[in-house]
Amino acid sequence: MKYKNISNSLYIKGRIGWKGLKKKEYLRKGDYRIINGSNISNGKINWSDCGYITKQRYFESPEIMLQKGDILVTKDGTIGKVALVEDLVQPSTIASGLFIVRNKDTDECDTLFLYYYLQTRKFKEFIHSRTEGSVIPHLYQKDFKEFKIPDISLANQRQISSKLNYIQKKITLNNQLNDNLMEQLENEFHNLFFESFNSKSFTLSSLVIETIAGDWGKTTLQKNFDTKTTIIRGTDFQDITMGRSSNAPTRYVKKKNLINKELQQSDVVVEISGGSPTQSTGRSLLITNEIKNSFKLPILGTNFTRTFKTENLENAILLKSYLQFLYLKRLFFNYENGTTGIKNLDYKNVLNIKLPDVRTNKLFKNYIKKYILFYKFIIKLGKQNKTLESIKDAFLKLYF
Repeated sequence: MKYKNISNSLYIKGRIGWKGLKKKEYLRKGDYRIINGSNISNGKINWSDCGYITKQRYFESPEIMLQKGDILVTKDGTIGKVALVEDLVQPSTIASGLFIVRNKDTDECDTLFLYYYLQTRKFKEFIHSRTEGSVIPHLYQKDFKEFKIPDISLANQRQISSKLNYIQKKITLNNQLNDNLMEQLENEFHNLFFESFNSKSFTLSSLVIETIAGDWGKTTLQKNFDTKTTIIRGTDFQDITMGRSSNAPTRYVKKKNLINKELQQSDVVVEISGGSPTQSTGRSLLITNEIKNSFKLPILGTNFTRTFKTENLENAILLKSYLQFLYLKRLFFNYENGTTGIKNLDYKNVLNIKLPDVRTNKLFKNYIKKYILFYKFIIKLGKQNKTLESIKDAFLKLYF
């Protein structure tokens, strides 16, 4: 296949340093969003997890104000993750770990075709050729001067991108349905919470049998460890329920680390430390047999998570619901400074705050039944997405 250089057809910009912008300046809410590399997963932007900045910070960098149709590419950390800006509900910009790739010549290159091409092994090879041997791998703007795509007609580009987009739309539809189901559960719990405000109170610690720190050891070299294990991070929580569990990293661990630490049904995993405390710290994941069985390997939490073991699934759902409610409302989430400067969730304090007991509400049992039904359906759609992702990958290999 012939390739052509399209670097002159692309507008490529990144944030020039941080211009003094620090993560502590991020706002919990606001009118101007900022996207980090951690907000990008499987070709999409997780808008619900993005931070906010002030109007002044947004307008000081007009060259990286996002437009509909922009493609984002990570240039630091996990290099080469891409996402398409399909819609802009609020004015948005990017953090220093991203590039904006904007198609200036739609008669030369179809934007969707470019977006899907950036997800191929060919682009990964292009990145590797630019970062190989670097002590700290980094993709530079000048690297795109040599960027090439398959030399095929615009009509053929659109034909290929339309087929891939059909699959992607089904994945997106499933994700939207899953989000809607979770939102319904969250709203129902919200009502239960406030309707039970005058009832007797209790603490979440009464639901927890044991708290376990995630840990797989100081090193992950295969020669020192003898068991392969899937490690779940806070950034994997949404991916897992959306059927992308294969993205969770695999590590070699000591067998003794699996004793009483392997995640089981009725466990609730909480992220106690994250790069963006106002947005990610405090997220939680309910482990069910459906989730556990989607992994071929044992699963553990990282040292940035805590696992709360409960007596049964009902207690786990109750704990997860309270934690999700507190996380979304940003209530009672007191932070303490970590040794690395990243703020950690003081989860012990959260577990011991007195809260209204929703179990006194006559609708509580119905809520649990609905939660189990919805959650199973969410996992089912997630598995369907996993299959669709495999089909999309097969098409990418076929076309490129």
